[in-house]
Amino acid sequence: QRGDTDRKSVVFIDLDGFKDVNDIYGHEVGDALIVIIAGALRDNVPKDGMLARMGGDEFAMTIGGDNAEALASAFAGFVLDYLHSPIIVGERSIHIGASIGIASGTLVECTSTELFRRADIAMYHSKITGKGRVTHYDAELNNVRERRLAIEGQIRHGLEHNEFDVWYQPIIDARSQKMVGVEALVRWPRRPQGPLAPDEFITVAETSGLIYGLGQFVLSRACQDLEPYTDLKLSVNISPAQFRDPEFEAKVEGALALSHFPPTRLQLEVTETYVLENPERARSAINNLKAQGIAVALDDFGTGYSSIGYLRRFNFNTIKIDKSLAGLVDHDEQASALVSGTVRIATALGMTVVAEGVENEKQMKLLRLAGCDQLQGYWYSQPMPIEAIMALRQQRQC
Repeated sequence: QRGDTDRKSVVFIDLDGFKDVNDIYGHEVGDALIVIIAGALRDNVPKDGMLARMGGDEFAMTIGGDNAEALASAFAGFVLDYLHSPIIVGERSIHIGASIGIASGTLVECTSTELFRRADIAMYHSKITGKGRVTHYDAELNNVRERRLAIEGQIRHGLEHNEFDVWYQPIIDARSQKMVGVEALVRWPRRPQGPLAPDEFITVAETSGLIYGLGQFVLSRACQDLEPYTDLKLSVNISPAQFRDPEFEAKVEGALALSHFPPTRLQLEVTETYVLENPERARSAINNLKAQGIAVALDDFGTGYSSIGYLRRFNFNTIKIDKSLAGLVDHDEQASALVSGTVRIATALGMTVVAEGVENEKQMKLLRLAGCDQLQGYWYSQPMPIEAIMALRQQRQC
């Protein structure tokens, strides 16, 4: 007979991209997909294991015995392998992934509820570190989770109590060297616990859904700040979570109407990760935004799987060459050739090219020589509040 000292393992599976399937194809296709996946999981549960559907797109598998951890790991590996190939639903071929967490222990060490909680924490870690992976729970993950929950609460408080600001970095015309636009960047200077870098709080905002409120704040404040400077364009980053929102285009339209900001002065920057993951939704959103007169830029170009095919397919107005590529032109011939090649392709497709991360005069001259239309980076200015940027602009013009 088995007792409380037996090892038990819990595998927690959360499907990545299931909400997009419902949004794009409808709930009938989403339901059919769940049925197919549930059948495959059930047919591959280890002997004596138990599978349960925990929610819309979440499953859990529990198993006991001395070999529990190995069986749990093998099952998690099967799930990732199975979802690596597209799933056929009717005539559709659907790509979907999974974030998986595993927790193991005896019921003497922790209750079954605690094991499920730990597996959930591990799954969450898989989701925020890149998806499509398995994480085994350890105590450090608990500390990470607690910190993220604390930051989540602080973001809510910050949005309610005006703790956030929007700062701006100039975008410079490569030929005239004049400021032609700015990129809006969120900052959190009035956080009671001390300022926190965007890298630390943006991911928390994205995974908690708070990015909708934060993104709307940045867009509205930036439009309000830039509205008087009629000759400057405004560029605003859009997170994948915002872009995924079916009401996103309407929210942008609303923010522009409230601030009386002309759509033709606004450019929204999206990353290729989301565009490639959700091509149909991305194309629809880009077309809707462009119909309003808003320009769309592909950010971080050169960091992923950029291809000419999808540049044509999505018809961006602008490509922003990432600083990890543009910042190498002064000492790496290959990087320099890639930048020149990108400029030629973009020019042929009627797109503007912005080089980010310009840090010295040599880089500036080489990027201008390569044909980049606009330049951005610390060589010109670091991000600053709107008043400081306008003072800098006046000084440069003098």
